[in-house]
Amino acid sequence: MLILDAPRIWVLAAENEAEGLSMLPFKLTKEYLAWAVNKGGHSIWPITNDKERKVKMKKMLLRLLLACSLLFGTVYFVQAASYDYPITDPIAATILSTPQKDRAVLPEWIRVKKYQTIDVFPDRDVPEVFWYNEKLRYAVAYHNEKAPVMFLIAGTGAGYDSAKMKMMQRAFFQAGFHVVTLSSPTHPNFIVAASSSGMPGDIRSDSADLYNVMEKMWQRSKKKDLISDFYLAGYSL
Repeated sequence: MLILDAPRIWVLAAENEAEGLSMLPFKLTKEYLAWAVNKGGHSIWPITNDKERKVKMKKMLLRLLLACSLLFGTVYFVQAASYDYPITDPIAATILSTPQKDRAVLPEWIRVKKYQTIDVFPDRDVPEVFWYNEKLRYAVAYHNEKAPVMFLIAGTGAGYDSAKMKMMQRAFFQAGFHVVTLSSPTHPNFIVAASSSGMPGDIRSDSADLYNVMEKMWQRSKKKDLISDFYLAGYSL
């Protein structure tokens, strides 16, 4: 018998299911939550001492714990289910590439406009040393008939024309999408040409910058009649 914290037990049980390892869902301890308020934090005292607020916070906490328990239960169920993927270790399967023999057959050639550019901030004074990043670069793979468009965002630090982006571009094109590939908000070209702050990393501003770029691309599109819907996808790292 091995006794550890629940998340680690879940992972071990999923990794060694074939060997018969299973989890016994018994709680051995209880962990309590408490408030810690600085003596000078007078503004929060009424909140912590008010009975009505305490009741509301307790109900909110119970709902949160219920949601987490349902989420973890679902995750464990999915991990425990058998599947035919050749890499059984869940962590390795997340990080490693798909084995060659198990990869989908994708078209070698698709109709794509490479090296497209858009001037996101026409009035921006870009330093001369960054002259090559004045405009945002992207690519568009398109069908001649009406189809949904997939905006595809590169992983951290990657460009619109990276190897993974080209592979996903072909996959979504084969699935029937027009595909627009965009660099990550952390890519140098995006930072100079499309970042509103010039300091990537804040998910709210990065998301707003991406939305602004996609909106401008839609506005400048000359073939709106060939677009039936909009989708968004990407990958991490």
